[in-house]
Amino acid sequence: MDPSFEFVQGVFSWFIPIFFVVVALILGAIIVVVVRNYRAARTAGLDPFTAETQLLGQLKNSELLRPASPIDPVVSPRGLGSRLDEVDALLREGRIDAAEHERTRRRLLDEV
Repeated sequence: MDPSFEFVQGVFSWFIPIFFVVVALILGAIIVVVVRNYRAARTAGLDPFTAETQLLGQLKNSELLRPASPIDPVVSPRGLGSRLDEVDALLREGRIDAAEHERTRRRLLDEV
């Protein structure tokens, strides 16, 4: 028999078992990661299969991403008088123009 063929046969006799051991270790690691993520999602009160969508929905509706406005009656716990005074102050400071001032005052008064 050819000596180079014996060498190749010897390499493959070691390669195949090592290959299967490496594949088994990788699959085991994947299973461990999936199980840990599943448990972490359940602990956090999320559905593990839709956690990303749930988090994106919560983030979309959060106050963190809400656009800022000079007068926001939904967030503001103050009374109508202080909100109207604030709109007047914004006009005096030049932060809003007269048309925006009038629209905001009208909106605030319509909410009452």
